[in-house]
Amino acid sequence: MEEKLWNKNFLNVCLSSFFIFSNFYLLTATMPIYVKNDLHGSATHISLIVSLYILGTVLLRPFTGKWADQYGKRKIALIFLVLFIICNVAYLGTQAIVPLLIVRFINGFGFSAATTSTAALAMDWIPSKRKGEGIGYFGLFMSLAMVVGPALGILLANNYDYSILLIVASLFAVLSIIFSFFTSEKSKENVQKIEKPIITGIDQYIEKKALPICITSFLLAFAYSSIIAYIALYFTEIGQAKYSMYFFICLALVIIITRPKIGKIYDKKGPHALVYPGLFFLALGLIVIALSQSPYILLLSGAIIGLGYGAVFPAFQTICVSSAEPSRAGTASATFFLLYDIGIGLGSFVFGMFSSNFGFKYTYILAAVIAIICLTNYFFNIHKKSKRNKIIIE
Repeated sequence: MEEKLWNKNFLNVCLSSFFIFSNFYLLTATMPIYVKNDLHGSATHISLIVSLYILGTVLLRPFTGKWADQYGKRKIALIFLVLFIICNVAYLGTQAIVPLLIVRFINGFGFSAATTSTAALAMDWIPSKRKGEGIGYFGLFMSLAMVVGPALGILLANNYDYSILLIVASLFAVLSIIFSFFTSEKSKENVQKIEKPIITGIDQYIEKKALPICITSFLLAFAYSSIIAYIALYFTEIGQAKYSMYFFICLALVIIITRPKIGKIYDKKGPHALVYPGLFFLALGLIVIALSQSPYILLLSGAIIGLGYGAVFPAFQTICVSSAEPSRAGTASATFFLLYDIGIGLGSFVFGMFSSNFGFKYTYILAAVIAIICLTNYFFNIHKKSKRNKIIIE
């Protein structure tokens, strides 16, 4: 009999994650525009508004997995979601660039621990034989956040004072903690008991078995940061600002439509069937952005990127979790997001500085090159090594 995937706890943690990431995408898509137009910030300030948030996330990420495994995933989620809410409310009182950057940096701490612990909580409630499908559905809620966050953010930024947008962001943060509060952590009696070895040194914070796929996810995030941080600014620059909202809708709708099938393909055929075509479509979509300013072609590029990224991200995440022992799920998840966050932060900064000197056309060509490098890295460091060592990625 097939194990049940959907239950109250899995749904609650999915909804909590949805509101965390809706908050993230809402602010990430609109703050560069706010800093440029309202606060009259420089290109460096625009780059830092994303990069400092990710820096805060990265600095705490190695510890969050250990804390989740040691003290409880639900407890860590609730503690840091309180910090997440405080920072979102604090945005309402920041009317200058420096205070805004400080709050963004601290907000990264809350985002770091909240996303690590909720992801690990979700793993608790996914049946082992439906892991690819379960992680796919969990990621589906993140994909929904890609629609709601940027689209709602751009709509509010274009029609209302930015303070209204910040109130909505704070509301999302509050909803995230409510759903986490009503999520239970699987009791230790229901988890297979495994004798844990004594872990010391850096192994307490980093899951080394997951590093190859996490490094590959760093390259994926680096390329994708060009989309989440700068696509709205790019559309504004070419006089197509009203279409940026629809770009994110096209991107995310493709992910949502294909996601249920993606998980089943992973479980039946393995990750290679998703990763290679996915990275090809991601690179293709980025090249289309670079070569066209037609709003309809750009919307098509959003759909192409959604098809690619929507296949690759859950595949990488599933490989990562599967590479570790169940007792190290939190640490593996933290390692994955640590490298992913570094990719987003470093990519946002590099692409921000690069675009100010060379323009967005060459920025998106560079992003496409990074996607191809990601594909090459996957082939040599994941695919070939798994064949050589006769490892089956499950």
